[in-house]
Amino acid sequence: MIFSKQFLIVLLSNLSLINIHAQNPARLYEEKVLYRYGNVFKIGEEKFKFNQLQYEFKDSEIGSLNYNKAKKYRVVSTIFRSASLAAFFGIINSAYNSNKQQALIFLGVQMGFIIGGRIYLNISNESIDKAIYYRNKDYLFPK
Repeated sequence: MIFSKQFLIVLLSNLSLINIHAQNPARLYEEKVLYRYGNVFKIGEEKFKFNQLQYEFKDSEIGSLNYNKAKKYRVVSTIFRSASLAAFFGIINSAYNSNKQQALIFLGVQMGFIIGGRIYLNISNESIDKAIYYRNKDYLFPK
């Protein structure tokens, strides 16, 4: 009889410990996992911009490498989009001077810059998604 009461007490205490440990990963996931929501990045209820994320990848080597790649691709994308804006002003100037051929050339150049900027932005988004994946993996499953 005494053995069964002790066994029951140990069993119940272990079940309560298992329940406590089972709740911690869910809370950890909700409060510490980084995810992207459009152009905004969230950890729990905190919102971050892309440039504010550099410290989030300090514990994940692969995540940090992918974040740096994403940052480089985003800079190239910004350069292409700025060049596209300059080409737009070239179109306006050519149209003002009634130079149709030059306006069409600037339009083609602008379209090339827009497409290039979009391609590099997509590559940047893929790299930041990989960085987030590796950061979360390293955070949730440390070695």
